Amino acid sequence: MPDSPLDPTFWNDEDDALWAALGPIILETLMDGATSAASLLPAGVDALIDWDGFNQAAIDFTGQYRFEWIRGLVETTREQTQQVVTSWMASGDPLSVLESQLEPLFGEARASSIAVTEVTRLYQQGNEMAWKSTGLVERATYHTANDEIVWECPICWPLEGEEFELGDPDFEPPRHPRCRCWSTPIMSEELLEQELER
Repeated sequence: MPDSPLDPTFWNDEDDALWAALGPIILETLMDGATSAASLLPAGVDALIDWDGFNQAAIDFTGQYRFEWIRGLVETTREQTQQVVTSWMASGDPLSVLESQLEPLFGEARASSIAVTEVTRLYQQGNEMAWKSTGLVERATYHTANDEIVWECPICWPLEGEEFELGDPDFEPPRHPRCRCWSTPIMSEELLEQELER
C-alpha cells in the first residue's frame, strides 16, 4: 500500500478501506431505520412490509451510496490533502504546521459532522424503503427537533409539519450538515381500502 497521499493509488486503497469499515454499519443503520419505520405504522400495517423488497432496495441504495458518497468523500479529502501537503512542502515550515493544517480534514469536528449527517440520511432511507414496500405509504410529514437550534435554521424550520412525497429531494432529511430532522409516514386511505378489498 502506498504511504504517500500524493500517490493516486493511496486514495484507491483508502476508498476500499473506508468502505470495508463502513459497509456493515451502513446496512445496519438502514435496517434500524426500517425497524423504526415499522413501529411508526398503524397496528397491523407493519406486517405488510415487504422485507424482500426492502432488502433489494437496501442493496441498490448501498451500491449507489458507495459510488456517490464514499467516493466523493475520499475524492474531496484527497484533493484537500494534496493541496495542503504540496503547499507545506513548498513552504519549508516544520511538521507541526502541516499537522495543524491537516487537523480540520481529519479531526473530531469533521468526523462528528459527517457522522450526524450520514446517520440521519441512512435512517431516513431505511424508513422510506420500509414504508414504500408496504404499498400504502407514498407521503410523509417533515419534523424538526423544534428547539432553539432549529428555530434559527432557515432551511428546516419552515418545513416543520409539511407533507412531502417520499423520495422528494427538496424535503428529504437531512437538509444540511448536522441536520437532525426526520419524517413520519402518511398512510394512503385509498390504497388501504384497495388492499382490504383484495
